[in-house]
Amino acid sequence: MYANRSTFRRCAFGLVLVSAITLCHAQTLIIPQVADGGGWRTTLVLINTSATTASANLNFYMELTGGATQAWNPPFVDASSTQNLSLPGGGTLFLHTAGTNSDTSSGWGQLQASAGVVAYAVFTWSPGGTSQDGTAPAMASASRILVPFDNTAGLVTAIAVVNPTSASESVSAAVEFADGSTSPAALPAIPAQGHIQFLFPSQFPQTAGKSGLMEFYVSSGSLASIALRANGAALTTSPVYAETGPPIITVQTAVAQVQSVTLSATSASGAQSIQGTVLLTAAAPAGGAVVSLSSSSTAATVPAIVNIPAGATSATFTVTTSAVSSTQTATITATYLGNSVTTTLSLVPPTSSSWFSNLTCAVEFQPVGYPSGSGTISVDPDPGSATFSALAFAVGAETEINLAFSNGAGTNSGNTLTFNTLSAPGAFYSGSTNLSVSNGSLSLTLTQTSSKATYTSGTVTGTFSLTGTPAGGAAVTVAGSVTGTYYATLP
Repeated sequence: MYANRSTFRRCAFGLVLVSAITLCHAQTLIIPQVADGGGWRTTLVLINTSATTASANLNFYMELTGGATQAWNPPFVDASSTQNLSLPGGGTLFLHTAGTNSDTSSGWGQLQASAGVVAYAVFTWSPGGTSQDGTAPAMASASRILVPFDNTAGLVTAIAVVNPTSASESVSAAVEFADGSTSPAALPAIPAQGHIQFLFPSQFPQTAGKSGLMEFYVSSGSLASIALRANGAALTTSPVYAETGPPIITVQTAVAQVQSVTLSATSASGAQSIQGTVLLTAAAPAGGAVVSLSSSSTAATVPAIVNIPAGATSATFTVTTSAVSSTQTATITATYLGNSVTTTLSLVPPTSSSWFSNLTCAVEFQPVGYPSGSGTISVDPDPGSATFSALAFAVGAETEINLAFSNGAGTNSGNTLTFNTLSAPGAFYSGSTNLSVSNGSLSLTLTQTSSKATYTSGTVTGTFSLTGTPAGGAAVTVAGSVTGTYYATLP
């Protein structure tokens, strides 16, 4: 009758001490959820379905963080201890938690009892004085659990899962929807004697707005579970089925292919970093997906590969661009398992605008005899190309020089911006003597001294020379130097 002599001795000892009370508990049942406080109360009901006196022990574990638990003594108002409980034949025991705490404490319970003892839990939710009840039986743990769920028409299903064993459990999960389609599901490992609880749509986003059957299973150890369904105003428990044997939901794994490659921008000017995204048609397989990348232009470089982690459907990478002198199109290609997709990036030359201030010049006339001195230069550059459209200054009371320039595109070398030599016809005069310009030039060097997010600034140094011939006179050359400051917007 007894498996070994030591078991027999323990049972005999119990009979001597407690008369007909059977202390050798023949079964272990799990109460997957106990909640108290914050509007919740739990009532545990133990029933002895046999004709002889039975015994029971209740142990509780309160959930902490990450599914871990610690030993717990729920505030039952009916008993000071939940150990060595005695139930007469046909007897019933009710245990009510107080429910007076403002914060909710939750966890699970383990019932060790004689074979004839059954139990169930009543969960009472009292928001604002109105009470709602849900009832679920205590259950034996199993290696596989089936949980129907319904998240349609404003309904939502919640679940608590318990690992009653002394080792952490890795839990596999799969779902079959009401339309027959299937999907894998992810559930974190549950610590030893651990307890987790969640809403189905939060843990499994693919179940939002849908109904079906969820299956949880472990390769070793066991699980227990309870499910609740709520419509926002009322709740009820949903059945949970403890099963054995292999899983019944087979997930048809789609072969992932590269679906698209996209960029955060459609064009680039100068040195920029642009985010790219590779998207697969299905989750990457175990070990991840290695997608090859290439670019048709050396002005838009990409990494050779991008790794998409197992279970993920996308990953990002960076496109690094460099300045081009003319508009180009870069084709970005992503390839996986022989399939390729492309996108394009327009590469355009950088544009800038410049302006000048505090420009002064020193002027010298040749031959001598003309007034000389320094004055203020007024500059009106074209913002689009930084081209000088006019240059004028006055020297003394009698001499005024007006010049017009065009074709003022500049070159950039390191931190020095040098404008090309500018030349164009113009006029200058001294007193009443007009000179017809036969040659003129201006060369400015802009040396960068600072740089901010939107512009650079620096100093201006330069020289100019202008030769003209007055009516009936000898040729006269005007030469001088220019100093000042400049600002240039960054492309």
